[in-house]
Amino acid sequence: MKAQAITPDLKVELMKIGAFMHKKGLPSSFIAAAVETAFEFEGVYALMKMWADEKDKGEQDEIIADIQDLVDDCSQKEKIEEILF
Repeated sequence: MKAQAITPDLKVELMKIGAFMHKKGLPSSFIAAAVETAFEFEGVYALMKMWADEKDKGEQDEIIADIQDLVDDCSQKEKIEEILF
């Protein structure tokens, strides 16, 4: 997972994707965690863009599972760093 420099335009794009996810009925807690994580890790950002562009519901569901996995991984990484430092 690579950290990225977030630009204001990228933040707005992620917020728009988050709003689209909300419109599609995804849980707010998932959306908030995904957007927050995407602000720092380009893998989550890329998956969110893929989800927004995907038309097949089954593929979207798989992408959501991948996003959740990365959010969980990033969350674990932060907890480990807090313990170590």
